[in-house]
Amino acid sequence: MGRNHSVALNVFYRVWPDGTVQAVSDGPPLPWKGGDYKVVEALDEASALERGLASGWL
Repeated sequence: MGRNHSVALNVFYRVWPDGTVQAVSDGPPLPWKGGDYKVVEALDEASALERGLASGWL
């Protein structure tokens, strides 16, 4: 029987429309940025921004 070798990304980032990216694990959202952000799961900040762009949100 084969094993499922899926890789979980497990890092969540907030992405604002202006391209600002913040890891959720860094604490509360940046207070001066407002609440207009999307949370995405990605490998790193660059990937989070790409995912925001790919979803058409940014």
